[in-house]
Amino acid sequence: MKAIWNGQVVAESDRTVEMDGYRYFPRDAVRMDLLRPAPKTADDLD
Repeated sequence: MKAIWNGQVVAESDRTVEMDGYRYFPRDAVRMDLLRPAPKTADDLD
């Protein structure tokens, strides 16, 4: 499975995990150099 954003592959793996309708990639399959931290929201505090 591939995760593509703005035409770039940001993650690729055959070892994704599905949980609650979302797909998760193993960290070593993610191009962290293409990502940046997101600000925390009130929803993150639950």
